[in-house]
Amino acid sequence: METFFLNTSNVLPVPAVLGGATESLLTFLIEENEKHKLMRFVIHCKYSKEAELLSKKLQYTKIYYHKKIEELSFLERLVDKDLFNFIIYKIKSKIRPLENPNTSRYYYYSYRLASKLKPDYIIAEGGLFEEYHLFLKNFDKEKLYAHLHRQVIGNKNLWSIFPNAIAVSDFIKNAYLNSNSADNLNVKLLYNCCDDNKFEAPVSENKKIELKKELGIKKDDFVVVFSGRIVPEKGIMELIEAIASIKNENIKLIIIGSSLFANAPVTEYQSSVIEKAKMLKDRIVTTGFIHNSLIPSYFSISDVCIVPSIYEEPGALVPIEAMTAGLPVIITDSGGIIEYQKDECLIVVKRGDDVVKNIKEAILRLYNNPSDKEEFIKRGKKRAEDFTKEKYYFNFYDLFEDLP
Repeated sequence: METFFLNTSNVLPVPAVLGGATESLLTFLIEENEKHKLMRFVIHCKYSKEAELLSKKLQYTKIYYHKKIEELSFLERLVDKDLFNFIIYKIKSKIRPLENPNTSRYYYYSYRLASKLKPDYIIAEGGLFEEYHLFLKNFDKEKLYAHLHRQVIGNKNLWSIFPNAIAVSDFIKNAYLNSNSADNLNVKLLYNCCDDNKFEAPVSENKKIELKKELGIKKDDFVVVFSGRIVPEKGIMELIEAIASIKNENIKLIIIGSSLFANAPVTEYQSSVIEKAKMLKDRIVTTGFIHNSLIPSYFSISDVCIVPSIYEEPGALVPIEAMTAGLPVIITDSGGIIEYQKDECLIVVKRGDDVVKNIKEAILRLYNNPSDKEEFIKRGKKRAEDFTKEKYYFNFYDLFEDLP
């Protein structure tokens, strides 16, 4: 049984108690591995008391939580050998030009931990890939993989550390290869997944009625739902403009999400989204952060899900979640998410100057054509079968099964 050291970006904890796409995917791997028992996982990630308590139940995964210095007690600081070694390392780095003086404490700890545990593979789950130069002191680069959850333009420096990578879409894969077809580069494709059990589970009628009442949604309203980070590149302002341009007041929008994660501060952009939504009064509801476990309930009272990204989306989870839940899905022709399109299971709209008009027309197409809506639901649920947690787990396992 091989051991995989999965090092996160130190932004959110695992299990994904505070959300996060990457952290959710790691949580799915952990859960499936507890059932199938094919691998051992070691995870290094940001500290969370809630996540740490959940991790104690795991048999095939060991999670090491990284605390900020200010989170360490006085006693923890005294007995933390790695903290002492890190201070010495930083001093030496300023003296020896071959050592990188900018290595952060988190990645230094990751390196020290991996060196002690000697895993079969080390997978960088996002974060600062350049920091992994340190790992080359103790590990063959053939054991290192960069899991590319975002667009990363490959270059000689990155390729020297990570000739091996895992990409969430062909779009991301090609960006990393950056037109380099050298034989020593090995980029594997691993599409994302969702918690299919959760999104397929039926929601009671009473719960739907209660939620609609809470949100001010009427029985005959046609509900469009957006779920994701409230940031400019996600196209939320464009979506609001599209809703505003539709004169039918029974077409309403639910915006689920915050700027980053639970308890994240409200940004200027998020504030502007909230203010613009208020201008349309009861036609738009903004919920703020909603834990992923509650999203299926919001999907259950919706008629269509939209992912209106105006940047190159790496491979968002939301289209998969929505298709699994039985919603027709509208996406833009963005990055890796268009790769989910198969057998016309999605409505794809063009970005650019006409994106607001294109979003509006796509929404009205589903509103005015119930038979089209039902067809997209059927095709979407069929396509979602390719993105279950179990398939994701075995696809991950298969990436390494035949390697020496």
